[in-house]
Amino acid sequence: MNRPRTISIPLARPDLTLEDLESLTALDAPWREDPALISRWEAIWSRTWGRPALAFRNLHCALQCLAKAQRWSIDTTIWTTPLLPHHWHEALDGTGLTRRMVAINPETGHTLPTMNHRDPYAITTVHHHAGAPHPKPDHPTRFILESIDDTPIPSPKCGWGTVQIAAPQGDHIITGGGCVVLSMDHTLIDHMRDHRAHTPCSAVCTLGITQMGRIRKTLQARLERAEQYMRMRPHGYFKMPQKSVQGRSWGGFTLYLPNQMMRDALRRFLQEAGIGADGPAWSTHTPSHQKIEIPGLQSYLERTLVLPLYASLTSGDQKRIINRIHRWAERTKKASQQPSRPAGEATS
Repeated sequence: MNRPRTISIPLARPDLTLEDLESLTALDAPWREDPALISRWEAIWSRTWGRPALAFRNLHCALQCLAKAQRWSIDTTIWTTPLLPHHWHEALDGTGLTRRMVAINPETGHTLPTMNHRDPYAITTVHHHAGAPHPKPDHPTRFILESIDDTPIPSPKCGWGTVQIAAPQGDHIITGGGCVVLSMDHTLIDHMRDHRAHTPCSAVCTLGITQMGRIRKTLQARLERAEQYMRMRPHGYFKMPQKSVQGRSWGGFTLYLPNQMMRDALRRFLQEAGIGADGPAWSTHTPSHQKIEIPGLQSYLERTLVLPLYASLTSGDQKRIINRIHRWAERTKKASQQPSRPAGEATS
């Protein structure tokens, strides 16, 4: 049995450059809150999205402030997609709101409306997973929290929520900036400014400012790598994301396989070659850590495989990944014709 090698091509890598390092080392007091830098950071988001922006220390502070400004209570219901990143689940749990999970489409990961979800008084969260614009909900909802972690610039199919919230982490397109809230509702932003208690430090703002300064270059590099993946030959063993998704920012690249056995076989085959491919790892637990069943989620998680995609992924490394996938598909095709070997179990 082959043992996995040390991963030489990581699954995720922050899109950081020497420019980021130089901007941070130039700071005299990186952890101090600088009103001028905060204003610059907010102005960049405001110009980019064409609406007021408000910066916070982190997502937890932003959601606490929003709850106060909106006078939400423990009786307020918020419907969330299970595919929100972990830090979103943790921050939402900290608001004290009554949280419910919605079912998802096992083919796309998009949320599906339910009878309870049609409550016109509910709050809904929407996440443009891996940069693919999520369809606008066709059911009535009072308030929409739109996560733009993977979509840092606007597109025709994003920006329709009541508020847009960017809360990037280390593996997102933008890794600095703490948390930024945007909204076309100027009154709401003013109320949140009155309740805001914590703002981001100079280091966080500076890193975010330099990254946003080259955001279009970063997104173009990610697009080029996604297009390279799109040229792969599936041989009928996997599907790729839709090519014609308008406004996609390519926060990640996911393959869809027929079942978990095939997904796990390809994952092992890649990892044995030092390639950091893996299945998604979103939270499927309630705040009390009790596992819950969410329609469509298990099927989606069992069949998806995330491939490395970032601006610094070299053409040579990506060619290694693609060649390895082609090799697996070809060997799987041969193995499927042999009754003694389960389909998907290609050897290295």
